[in-house]
Amino acid sequence: MATKRGSKSGESGARRSRGNASLVVAVVGDGGVGKTCMLLAYMSGKFPTGHVQGAMDWHSEFDHLTRHPVHLKQDGVEVSMTLVDTVGMDEYQKLREKVCASADVFIVCFDVTNPGTLERVKDHWVPEIRSYNASAPFVLVATKVDERIKAQIEGKPSSATVSFSHAKSVAQDLNAHTYCESSARNLTGLKKVFEEAAVAGLQNALPGSMDGKRDSCVVS
Repeated sequence: MATKRGSKSGESGARRSRGNASLVVAVVGDGGVGKTCMLLAYMSGKFPTGHVQGAMDWHSEFDHLTRHPVHLKQDGVEVSMTLVDTVGMDEYQKLREKVCASADVFIVCFDVTNPGTLERVKDHWVPEIRSYNASAPFVLVATKVDERIKAQIEGKPSSATVSFSHAKSVAQDLNAHTYCESSARNLTGLKKVFEEAAVAGLQNALPGSMDGKRDSCVVS
């Protein structure tokens, strides 16, 4: 389980001074949707091979990455993001509560090849993150979009996957900051996901200081 590096238990809210900001970004979603692969692929620039068992700090190959915040520049601000991976099973909710309590931004993931995981976003994950922080923004992220393309090529029914238009509509209904699509396997859309998380955190910390909500991310 990723720890909240650089933050104290119970603290909340982005920290900013002199063109710098620190954000805690927690990633949630059902088990198996690809949260850990997305994080590791983003940080390392390669898709993790072999069996990925769970939260990213369990993977010694990536320890040199996961123990430190990631840094990016967004809208002229140097942003340090502590990425918090979580286990998706319901029985781990108490543990998630501990690691998510100080999150400034959430990334809520679902698997486009499993429509039920998007239903769970509406019925479970958004209510859960709201119980941790009622005002923290979230980015809705589709994973495994490469598999949707594969399903279309194979002639599978459209109901077997979640369409872009449907997911975007759900994001709007849930008042997400934006909707992004990604593939850890193809390394597409990952940079945009975390850029949008940074934008959401900065907008929430400094209302009116940045542009309004961005258009949904279209990634192929």
